[in-house]
Amino acid sequence: MKLEDYLELADRTGIVPFFWGDPGVGKTARIEQWAKAKGYHLERLVLSQHDPTEVAGIYVATEGARRAERAVPAWLARVLEAAKQGRRAVVFFDELTTAAPTVQDTALGIFNERVVGDVPLPEGVILLAAANPPDRVDGLWELSAALANRFLHVEVRPDFQAWRAWAEEQGEAHRIVAHFLDAHPQHFHDFPTHAGELAWPSARTWDKFARALEEVLEERFPEEGLYSAGKGLVGKAAATTFVAWYQEYKAQNDIPPDQVLADPAGAAIPSRSDVLARLAETLVKRVAEALEGGRDDAQQLYARLIAYLRRVDAAGHRAVALATAQQITKAALENEVEDACARALGDEEVAFLESVSQNVLGARAA
Repeated sequence: MKLEDYLELADRTGIVPFFWGDPGVGKTARIEQWAKAKGYHLERLVLSQHDPTEVAGIYVATEGARRAERAVPAWLARVLEAAKQGRRAVVFFDELTTAAPTVQDTALGIFNERVVGDVPLPEGVILLAAANPPDRVDGLWELSAALANRFLHVEVRPDFQAWRAWAEEQGEAHRIVAHFLDAHPQHFHDFPTHAGELAWPSARTWDKFARALEEVLEERFPEEGLYSAGKGLVGKAAATTFVAWYQEYKAQNDIPPDQVLADPAGAAIPSRSDVLARLAETLVKRVAEALEGGRDDAQQLYARLIAYLRRVDAAGHRAVALATAQQITKAALENEVEDACARALGDEEVAFLESVSQNVLGARAA
């Protein structure tokens, strides 16, 4: 099961998951993404940065100092405000084992009674907790038996597919890093086994490296500095492998889409499947925009793309050829130009579509 499955369980039942996982494995980021997707207000509390009064509220004198009440702590005030606005809230106690026992005892009351000081949590507030395993990080406090017994304990392992899906939405640099990790999955998460290894690859450090790569792509940071940045973020081994891969990636990625659509019979075909997939994605976008916009040459562009895909298929990349043919033919159908597109196809292109079982345009119009 995925971390998100346990978040959904907490959402429906009120059970409190405690997520255990290596530093950098993506616990916090995935919880933040889930809460954002749900539209929930998120409060992240790192209890080692707070004393008990900041968690539960400090006592203040009232009514002429005849009695004292707890003031509402700032984080709870934000949760209460979210509830007034009709938004549910997630209260996430991160790095819980870095908190001293006195602070953990304060948190116990929140998990046990769902009360902060004298104030009940609003209905529907979701409680979560997370920490690094004690064998991975020094200087942690053990959970008391009473506190540990309040949780559903979940081990979180590196999840490249979850990170990859997120990276695809972040921009060009993150997608390039994701393509690299497709080819070299051993470099996604590699917790150091020797003391003194300061930089090592994780979901967190690959995100930061992708941001450095974005600066290179935007020509705000020199490309020759990419290795140094990588060595300082994901470690020497991963940085060395990435730089070598990136040079080859760039060389194969220099095939202009316009050249393919102008000369599908002569345009080069990238040997790397990840580079080819990116090129195919760009070609589909170009031709789909032409079909949607009703350009005079739209049907010819469709036929040229199919001609190129026929060569891609013959070169041994059937999966890319099949998926791309599906996408662009769907665009032709959606724009109701399938008959015109069919008439633009040559005999070899029709045979190709039939061979991959994608001749959804039907028989070529006479």
